[in-house]
Amino acid sequence: MTRRFTLECLSRFGTEVEDVKLILGNQHLYYRKLSDTKRRQFANLYQRALEDLISGDYELHGILITRIEVPLVLKHIQIHWRCTGDVQRDEEIDQILEKHADSLRSKLSEMFFHTPIPPFVFVEDRRHLYEQELSKLLEIADYGMQYRAVSHVGAILGSSRDTGTKSADPNDPAVPKEQVPPRWLENWRNRRAKAAQKKESIEKRKESEVILDGNRDN
Repeated sequence: MTRRFTLECLSRFGTEVEDVKLILGNQHLYYRKLSDTKRRQFANLYQRALEDLISGDYELHGILITRIEVPLVLKHIQIHWRCTGDVQRDEEIDQILEKHADSLRSKLSEMFFHTPIPPFVFVEDRRHLYEQELSKLLEIADYGMQYRAVSHVGAILGSSRDTGTKSADPNDPAVPKEQVPPRWLENWRNRRAKAAQKKESIEKRKESEVILDGNRDN
């Protein structure tokens, strides 16, 4: 029965139906997986090119691209841009980037000899805002006792309420740095001091010997 049904199907639809089924069944999308080195190279190339394109556009001028992430499978490109902290302004920047996404892709493709560029995914970068907020919290935090007077680490991380002023940053060029004398100068000073002490002890010994000789003569 099965054999007869197969023969009837072959006679009715042709002998190439099974081949077509195999071809359709084996069809699947293939994505190339990139190594970490390739991902870094693509990210650097895309970031430099996008910065040039954005700086040359009147509407996009002023938008800062912080970093670009290329995933393991090159299906899209994540573009991180620096937020301003103003909700309305950040929404306007996001809309502008989405508006110019296709034109940026086409220009980027032309710069790389018309190679296909994956779609862009714009991501807000708020790391600097979090760092600023954390710095403010650390400045107004109350740590209890005055850690500035205990250790050097406490002087750096201590609360500004301890002394009423912020601790000086040692890396700040405006802060005067303590001048440490060179080692050769310290060694020279030590040798000179030892020589002076030795000379003084010899003179005292001579004086004592003269006094003893005078007493013997008497």
